[in-house]
Amino acid sequence: MNDEVFHTKVTGSISHPHLPNIMNVVFNSAFRLLNLHYSHIPFDVHPRNLETALKGISALNIQGVSINHPHTESVIKYLDEVNGEASTIGLVNTIVNDGDRLIGYNTNIFGINEILKPFKEELIEKQISIFGAGAMAKTILYTLIKNYRPKNILLFNRDQQRAEKLKKFVRDELKFNAIKIIPYLNDDILTHNENSKLLINATTVGMPPKIEECIIEPEALRNDQIVLDFAYSQQETKLIQYAKAKKLKTIQGIDILLSHASKTFELWVNKDLPAAEIKKIIAQVH
Repeated sequence: MNDEVFHTKVTGSISHPHLPNIMNVVFNSAFRLLNLHYSHIPFDVHPRNLETALKGISALNIQGVSINHPHTESVIKYLDEVNGEASTIGLVNTIVNDGDRLIGYNTNIFGINEILKPFKEELIEKQISIFGAGAMAKTILYTLIKNYRPKNILLFNRDQQRAEKLKKFVRDELKFNAIKIIPYLNDDILTHNENSKLLINATTVGMPPKIEECIIEPEALRNDQIVLDFAYSQQETKLIQYAKAKKLKTIQGIDILLSHASKTFELWVNKDLPAAEIKKIIAQVH
């Protein structure tokens, strides 16, 4: 009998309310493929319990956690240290427990930059259209402005107050003034989007239960555009279907997800995420 005892280490995700999250499949599959004695566990943490939950990370020796809605901003004040980029945009999606010090990162910045690198020469100093003005749109704007020097950015959003707040952040913190807010329901979306090289969906449109919806009509896509859709669905989103029908270059939600998950995984266990194998697993279970 083998008396050796394997002590399973724990990582987790914190959100409220708890919703089915593909990241649980991603990380637990990675641990299994690499024969690591880890387990990834989702935690439903109400905002009033967030500080207590974070203290529990150290007390229970949890290796790290991913931070989801609605905690990505409020979590910052409870951390011992925040990585520079995460601090600049005021959003943390990954925490590492480093010797009882909780350090916050935003791995979405890394993920977006990595996924866009192959298109960098095409995107430099071009117009970009972004649909949405939430936390993901804020991260996208930071990444694009810092790395791709856009000529100008069109921000489509229904909530004008939220869009104006994001525009102010871009102007004050990133010193970028070439951003224009356009009502999401504007009849002239086709005209406004005509000169954009990159179109990004940073909304939940295309994800369940909105899988039959799309942020635009297919005729609003131009012939040489690159289309990036953050929405993750069991099938290709309508936006990706429209783009592929026009033979456009596309980047799908699952690839963006695996890109930023790879950085989170590296921070937690100092190993490469087996992304190709995990993508096959996700296709089978979904």
